[in-house]
Amino acid sequence: MNENLINYLRVFVFYFIVFFLFCSNSYAETLLVFSNWNDQSCGVAEHSRHFSKTLTDLELQVVQLDVSESFKDENALIKTFYLVKKINPLLINIQYHPGLYYKINENINLFMKIIREECQILTVISFHSEYKSTEKELNEAAGFIYYFKSKFTNHANSIYIPLPAPIFDEDSTNKITVRNKYGFDSNDIIISTCGFANPQKRLPEILSQLTSFLKNNDRVKIQFLVSPHPSSSLTNDEINRIRDIISQKNLGQQVYLSGKFLETKEYLERLFLSDLGFSWCPEGPHDSSAIEKDFVSVKVPLVINDVGHNQLKTGEGVIRVQNNMNKFISKIIMLTQNDKERNFLKKEMKVNYSKLNYKTASITHLKYFHKLNDKKIVNESDIIN
Repeated sequence: MNENLINYLRVFVFYFIVFFLFCSNSYAETLLVFSNWNDQSCGVAEHSRHFSKTLTDLELQVVQLDVSESFKDENALIKTFYLVKKINPLLINIQYHPGLYYKINENINLFMKIIREECQILTVISFHSEYKSTEKELNEAAGFIYYFKSKFTNHANSIYIPLPAPIFDEDSTNKITVRNKYGFDSNDIIISTCGFANPQKRLPEILSQLTSFLKNNDRVKIQFLVSPHPSSSLTNDEINRIRDIISQKNLGQQVYLSGKFLETKEYLERLFLSDLGFSWCPEGPHDSSAIEKDFVSVKVPLVINDVGHNQLKTGEGVIRVQNNMNKFISKIIMLTQNDKERNFLKKEMKVNYSKLNYKTASITHLKYFHKLNDKKIVNESDIIN
């Protein structure tokens, strides 16, 4: 689709929502959530949709607006202020990623200041990643939620809430049927990785080191459910390197490379049909680990290196390997060949999901919002039940 047309539709949808809300007079018990609602290729948007749906299930009215459109310039800022003033929400939550929104930080901060001073409405920023200066640039926020363990926060009202796992209905999904759908056999051993194809993840190197193992075990299949990052051409280069290895080593029958962002249904189904996940994470990223929670969602055990991933620990469906590529590869191969160990890890993952599901996380959010805000968002008994 033409890029100009897409941008036109984004703006049309935004102002349609604005018009609709202005025509409505019912905003009781409302939480206003800002995110990048129109971007299908972003984990922040996916999380925001799951989060808002769960809040709605808890009988809270949620109004959703697009961050980029709401704060892109002075005119948008004025329109957004009057819209929010009319809605008069109990609290505002901005789902924030500095890589997406740092260019409009000044506008966001000005909005938070004005809406607090003029309307006594507080704003909470939910961080999906962080830069060292981000809290200072958004210092008009009443509080900060981190979906990872921040290395920089010193705010009195900051809280860590682990990023919850996506909603996936495992009970009504047949693994054999799903495997057939995507061209796999019921007896295949399928290992998968996902996320952006960042060079630090060393994906071409991992595939190269697994090549001889694949050649000797034709039942073993690999899925690279990886996509380019919109702001990094290097991720496209990594995808091309993986594609070249597949071609040069004649691995087309055993290796699937998406090379693009998959729709949520296909993405989760492909993870679900897997026997094992793996992820080599670069050292020191200050962000939420979406890869971890995606594997938690489908209850598939995971091999990770011992840096970067900050939510799951060994004993929670996860095998952590010290930051050594040879040992990392060896552990993947060992678990591929050990059905008993994989089944044990899968049971642990199921327990892990009970702690990282959206209802539990949403209740934690609401309790935090209560703490900051004199106005109760929902009754305590309602969210516990």
